[in-house]
Amino acid sequence: SEPASLCDTGSEGGYMLGIDGETLAVYYNGVLQRSIAYPVNQLSEYDRELLVAGIPLSDENALRQAIEDYTS
Repeated sequence: SEPASLCDTGSEGGYMLGIDGETLAVYYNGVLQRSIAYPVNQLSEYDRELLVAGIPLSDENALRQAIEDYTS
């Protein structure tokens, strides 16, 4: 189950990159859309904190870029 904080972050809705369990997760309007098999324990503590809070993204291009940034 996803943390409640990821559901109600941001009043505009839209895309958000976060964490679901031990993987990266893509949310749209607060609903989990897909999990990305990437071990979040490999990220820095700072990045994990940002992702736990949820990173709002404007569109699919921003989402793709954020995923690439975190997984490369």
